[in-house]
Amino acid sequence: MHCFGLNDPALNRLLLAVNSALWPTLGFVRFLLALIVAGGHLAWFTEKGDLVAELKQFSPLVAVMSFLFLSGYSIAASYERDNAQFYFRRALRILPLYVPVVVASACLPIFYPGGVLGLEAPSYYQTVLNLCFAQGFIFPSIDSNPVVWTLSLEVFFYLVAPLLARASNRTLLVLSCVSALAYINVGSFMFVHHPSAMWGLNALLLGWAWILGFWVYRARGNSASIALAIGFVAVSLQHTGIQKWWIFTWALPFAALIFSERITLRPAARKSFLFLGDVSYPLYLVHFPLYALLGALDFPKVGALFIMCALLAATILDLAYDKPAKRLILALAARRSRTPEVEMASANRPEALAVD
Repeated sequence: MHCFGLNDPALNRLLLAVNSALWPTLGFVRFLLALIVAGGHLAWFTEKGDLVAELKQFSPLVAVMSFLFLSGYSIAASYERDNAQFYFRRALRILPLYVPVVVASACLPIFYPGGVLGLEAPSYYQTVLNLCFAQGFIFPSIDSNPVVWTLSLEVFFYLVAPLLARASNRTLLVLSCVSALAYINVGSFMFVHHPSAMWGLNALLLGWAWILGFWVYRARGNSASIALAIGFVAVSLQHTGIQKWWIFTWALPFAALIFSERITLRPAARKSFLFLGDVSYPLYLVHFPLYALLGALDFPKVGALFIMCALLAATILDLAYDKPAKRLILALAARRSRTPEVEMASANRPEALAVD
């Protein structure tokens, strides 16, 4: 566990983050990115020309890159604060919701086969490997929830985060640049469909965004501007599958980092931003199988209605299941380890622990 001294720069950064608009603002950015991804998948389920489906013009793939950048940034903060409970916090963040959603997604084609996308039920083996975050490494993602490919990528970087934490800032920047060059060059001679990419290819091609976030938190200074430029060059040189308004999507997290220190959020706005940040994960995870279900039920092909259903489902999942499940796990863990529950509960406070 990290031990802070009175003049420890890490402690000063943590206290500044707790008292600033940074983490609530980043939570709001995560929500916007999840909305872009959810909107980008509407084209398969709505009528051509649907206005809400035009969210795809902000580029869901670049939204994933921005997600990865924010994840790297917040993981660097989380690991710096307390590396002893790091993996517990990561598991607590993603598993309570991930497991039932993946199981439900796998069951969807059993009860509603075919549909708009011709979905087929995954094998038991594929479902289990997706539950173990092996998709994209040794097995493909389940068809009924292809967005889970990004979760295996996240977990991969969670596992290597302690190694990256020992690396110098120069090494992190070099690794990120090598990955960005791979993204530019591999995409120049072959089309990479990221949800179906195998053998860890996504870690090589998109790892630059995650490592950049990790580096920006560590390096501080003008590192955010450098990272913004690296991402801009990488996507500009390799824009296959990238829609026209991608620059806005890539710039979102950097605008939050730069301007959050200059603004003061009212308590209501702070609370709302944190809530939307919490909703972003269930929205990202549940929207595709929900769209597939609504499509199978001949739901009206109106993008606004699909998005509203996804937002409602995400809110219900967050308030009625995800948060209560995490509180229960924290209580059981505190009782077993005889750690004060209030201390362990801080592992689920994004403004205190930079939980992504």
